[in-house]
This record gives sequence, structure tokens and C-alpha cells, in this order.
Amino acid sequence: MTSHQAPFDSREYWIARHEQFAGSHQATGLLGSSRRANRILYELRQQALLASLNAVSLTGARVLDAGCGLGDFSRLYSERGARVYGCDVSPLAVEHCRKHGRGAFECGRIVDLPRLFPGVQFDIVHCFDVLYHLPDDREWEESLRTLDAVSAPPAVWFITEIVRPRPGASHIRARLRAAYARELARYQRRIVQERRLHWLLSVQPVLHSRFPGLSVRLEPLCKIQPFAAMARVALWRIGRSPADQGEESPCD
Repeated sequence: MTSHQAPFDSREYWIARHEQFAGSHQATGLLGSSRRANRILYELRQQALLASLNAVSLTGARVLDAGCGLGDFSRLYSERGARVYGCDVSPLAVEHCRKHGRGAFECGRIVDLPRLFPGVQFDIVHCFDVLYHLPDDREWEESLRTLDAVSAPPAVWFITEIVRPRPGASHIRARLRAAYARELARYQRRIVQERRLHWLLSVQPVLHSRFPGLSVRLEPLCKIQPFAAMARVALWRIGRSPADQGEESPCD
């Protein structure tokens, strides 16, 4: 008799993670790393985001934080004058954001957004460390379709993706830049900027976990070729622009 493994349920996985590590970055960050190591990872992500946002006005902007987690990025946006809307599959995460942040926070998946925030069209879509946690290709495609549906026409997207995959856990499904390019083209969108992130974590995860301060000192290597190519995670800025214009430099 052949046994069949049940499909991976990403929603239940993240609900359980937040229940296990309530209020800690271990619920949303690198599983198995210390609180300090994960806190530094989030600080580095915020630095990269701010560098990408330097030409974007946030005052009054309607920002979607899709997969808001503990609200680190929601707070960053709201502190700079944006109107923030966040969603997460974990009720505990949403409760944490409502308690510690400013904005409208609802429990649900990306595909639920039209129901969660009816009629809202977003100027900025923020989706960090979420889409590669959707192992089902259909849900990934439907999530991108939904993000487009709730975006104002000139909206800018900021997402992170694993761009140098390794054999990984069942809760991760990395998709290469080419897969995104094909899917984004359906909505007249494209990747216009890429920033590589977390050089030490990509090269020596154990060293990052033990000596996270090294990550801060070595993070600039993410900007220098050929070292940048070794970093596994990229922050993509995605925009709508004429198809005949060339893309910006892959790493900025």
C-alpha cells in the first residue's frame, strides 16, 4: 500500500511558527538563529529598503505590507507618513501589529486582499520574504495577480526573493528571475532594480548566527561583483514602464 504525503500547508506552518515564537523575530526570520542575529537581519533589510525608497514620496501614500509579520516594515512606512495596510495569515502576528503599530491590519492571505481591504488601491506594495514561502505555483501566480489587481496603475512594488537557490526545506520554493519576468509581463510590470542582501548569511550561515555583527561589516560586499553574485537573497523594485526601455543594472 502506497502512502501519500499531505501537501504542505504554508498557512498552518506560519500560524504554528508565531505560536511557538510569539513576539520574537524567530517567528518570521531565520529559524534556528538567535534573536540578535535575526534582529540584525531585519535592520539590514530596512537599510536596503530605505536605499531603494530614496526617490519615493511616502507622505500620504497607501502602502500594503503583504505578510506583515511583526510589523517592522509597517512601522517604518507609517513613521514616514504613509497610510499602512497589512495582512498576515497568523492571527497572533496581526494582533501584534494592531497593538504595536499604526494602520489597518487584517488576517488573511494575499489572495484575500480584495476582501480584506475592499476598494483600496495601493501606491506601494511591500512583500518581503513571503512569495518564496508559497510552495504552490498556483497560489504564487494568483498572489501576483491579486497584487496587481489591488495596485494603482503607477504603483511600485518592493519584494524579496531567493535568487541563488540551495536544496531547502519544504516551506521554501525559490523561483528565478526569469520566472518572475514572465509572470510580471502579464501585468505590464518588470523588475527595474535589484539589490543583493545578506552576504555573510548566504556564504556562511553558521558564522552569521554566531557572530551577527560580522554581517553588518560584510554587507557592503553585496554591492561588489563578483561577491554580490554569492548573496542568495535579492530585493527587487518592480515597476510599470515602457517595454522598450532597458533594465537598470542588476545589482545596485
